[in-house]
Amino acid sequence: MTTILTEWWNGLDFTLQIFYALGIFSGGVLLLQTALMLLGIGDGDVDLEGDIDLDGDGHILSVRTITGFLFAFGWAGALCLKSGLGIGLTILASLAAGTAMLFLLLGLMRLIYSLRQDGTLDYRNAIGQIGTVYLPIPSGGNRAGKIEVMVQGRLAIMEAFYQGKQKLATGSKVKVIDTIGENSLLIEPLSQ
Repeated sequence: MTTILTEWWNGLDFTLQIFYALGIFSGGVLLLQTALMLLGIGDGDVDLEGDIDLDGDGHILSVRTITGFLFAFGWAGALCLKSGLGIGLTILASLAAGTAMLFLLLGLMRLIYSLRQDGTLDYRNAIGQIGTVYLPIPSGGNRAGKIEVMVQGRLAIMEAFYQGKQKLATGSKVKVIDTIGENSLLIEPLSQ
């Protein structure tokens, strides 16, 4: 088997060897990245120093996008040379294929990253929401009670303060008007 591969490789001209080498090597790197990502070891990609950020969603220059560019460049070049195109047209076609693959991978990575959810509850997302008093909330804003409120698509029981003059009983409807610190809410009765 190695003899056949060696004979095949030695039978290629130097330009074709370059295109095949780029295609085969970068294909192996893409397979390794995919395997690492499927095994949960990192995200299978590394951003390069001084990368170019587009809209904060993804980086043009990363190991994955450059490897994808080289993969498409190498295989397109090999196919073009094998079909009889000249070196000038082969390089142009390879650049076009590589660039298309780079932007395809960039688009796919942005799509995948947009599906990520942090899972961290941000109390500011409760502002404006209607909730129900869970544990009575004392008046004056000195001590907290608790409310049930929908935040980020889930029902949460959160510490709440009320600065009015009368205590809010369990079951009262309230509206979240602000946050206090990082993990408490300021509320008002819904009737106000």
